[in-house]
Amino acid sequence: MSPYVPALLDRIVELDPERIILIKADVYDVAYPALAGAGLPVSKIRVPFPSSGQQEKFRVAFGRALAE
Repeated sequence: MSPYVPALLDRIVELDPERIILIKADVYDVAYPALAGAGLPVSKIRVPFPSSGQQEKFRVAFGRALAE
């Protein structure tokens, strides 16, 4: 687990979000297990960062994450 994840969890709990969408594969890989394990409403959809030709994949994945 990244040393940043515990502080992220604390901030997310304070915000009480309806949905959490993690953007960028390495962010998802590090944060998803902890957020899901804490019972937070994190999307299961891995959303790529929208650069280097990934814009269409981002648009599709983000739309799926919102609809989840």
